[in-house]
Amino acid sequence: MVDLCLGPHIPHTGHIGSFAAVAGSRSYFRGDADGDPLQRVYGVAFHEKSGVKQWRKWREEAERRDHRRIGERQDLFFFSPYSPGSAFFTPSGTIMYVCVRACVRVCVRACVCACVRA
Repeated sequence: MVDLCLGPHIPHTGHIGSFAAVAGSRSYFRGDADGDPLQRVYGVAFHEKSGVKQWRKWREEAERRDHRRIGERQDLFFFSPYSPGSAFFTPSGTIMYVCVRACVRVCVRACVCACVRA
C-alpha cells in the first residue's frame, strides 16, 4: 500500500478526538480494469469529541440553505440537461434579478462608486 496523500499528517492518532469518513471512491490506474484499483477516502477529523457532531449539524444547515435548491424550489431559475453548468431564469426569476440589479445601482450611486463591467 502506498500513501499518495500530500498531507497534512499527524504524528499519531492520539491527536484525533473524533473522525468521520465522509465519502469514498475508486478508479483504475489508466483505466486498466485488470490492475489494482486506487482508493480515495474523504474524511474530517477534529481535536474535540463533539467536532464531528458540530460539523454534521453545520453541513445539514448548509445543504438546507443551498441557493441552487432554494432558487429551483421558488421557481426562480432552472438547469437544463443540455447545458448543466448554466442557470436559466424563469419569468419570476428575471423580475427578481432586474429588481435586485436596480437596487444595487441605487446603492452604488449613493456611495459615489464607479461601476466596472467585465
